Amino acid sequence: DAQTQTREEVAKRTRNLQEATSAKKLPRITIPFPQFRLTFRTRTLLFVLFLIVALTFAKTGLDLFLAASALEKAQNSLLAGNFKNAGAEATSAKKSFSAAYNKVRILIFPLGLIAKQQAQGLSALFEAQTKTSDSLAYFSRGSQILGNDLKIITHPEAKNNGFDLETPASDFKKAYVLASQAVKLLEVSPKVNLLASRVASAKEQLARFAKIANSAHELANLTANLTGNGKDKTYLVLLQNNTELRPGGGFIGNFAQVEFAGGKLKNVSVEDIYTIDGNLAEKIEPPAPLSEKLGLDRLYLRDSNWSLDFGANAKTARD
Repeated sequence: DAQTQTREEVAKRTRNLQEATSAKKLPRITIPFPQFRLTFRTRTLLFVLFLIVALTFAKTGLDLFLAASALEKAQNSLLAGNFKNAGAEATSAKKSFSAAYNKVRILIFPLGLIAKQQAQGLSALFEAQTKTSDSLAYFSRGSQILGNDLKIITHPEAKNNGFDLETPASDFKKAYVLASQAVKLLEVSPKVNLLASRVASAKEQLARFAKIANSAHELANLTANLTGNGKDKTYLVLLQNNTELRPGGGFIGNFAQVEFAGGKLKNVSVEDIYTIDGNLAEKIEPPAPLSEKLGLDRLYLRDSNWSLDFGANAKTARD
């Protein structure tokens, strides 16, 4: 009985303790957080910064759109032979790309701290487009000036206004160098799947354009040398018959004289070879085969290419 009474008391005390514990309210725990109250000046400053960044992104996008559009127009004008318009569009594209490039360098600066290689790739991509536009501008101007030079050269009645063969040669050289630099820059451009095909196509087109610019540079230099660089120059042209072979080519049936005076084409004349050979008073000893096989007692212009050496034949014909 004593044990039963003891158990009942323990159970009663336990119930009382549980009821007291459940009824008791636990204290509220609060964690203090610092409260920031932005002043009007701070809010204004943040808004201005946000507006500047937003406008910078918008202006960069606009510059890129205008640059790409102008570059495409420059390429189309160049293919159509409208060099003046191509040069103007290429110059406009260069300005837009340069403006976008200056902003992008600032915008990608934080990226460079995290991913330096990607930032350098993006920068190289924009710089390549700028150099491409500049290359097209130089090539267009050189083509326009060279076209004017060729018109003056081939039209004796044309005035020498603007005759200049040095500028196009320099412009074509600059176009070649800039296009080659753009190709190198595209090689380090970002390896993004979205841009991979376009970058590869741009590299291929620029490589071909660089070769064309180099050939144009050589053509400008050749034109200057061909016309005598402003001095008088005369060429002897030998027209050979490939059905009657000779050691230096074919039988010389006709000859022509091409004369330049002051860089302009003065005269082109073509005559029968026997016309001038009939006026040859000096008796020149012919090579042994001509004397033995053809029974010739003297050497004429028509037989001046009897050597396998082109230089020797040219000297003999000129003399």
